[in-house]
Amino acid sequence: MLSVLLFGGSWIFNIEFRRPDELWTPETGFHYTFIFNTFIFMQVFNEINCRKIGDKEFNVFADFFNNPLFFVIVIMTVVVQILLV
Repeated sequence: MLSVLLFGGSWIFNIEFRRPDELWTPETGFHYTFIFNTFIFMQVFNEINCRKIGDKEFNVFADFFNNPLFFVIVIMTVVVQILLV
């Protein structure tokens, strides 16, 4: 997914591609910011999916709110990502 966005994202979304030796501008930096956001949110969804690792545990949302530390970490990851961007 990230490789498709990296190599074909400028063509798919019709955005300007920035070469590594170019000066960064908001227009040219959108492509890499989009890839970075995709990576972070893929990791957040991976955190949720990795909660159940047993053979017969399929519902990853079961007892989701019973672990407050996990819930706080997921929320903080999203909030920090929004603040960074």
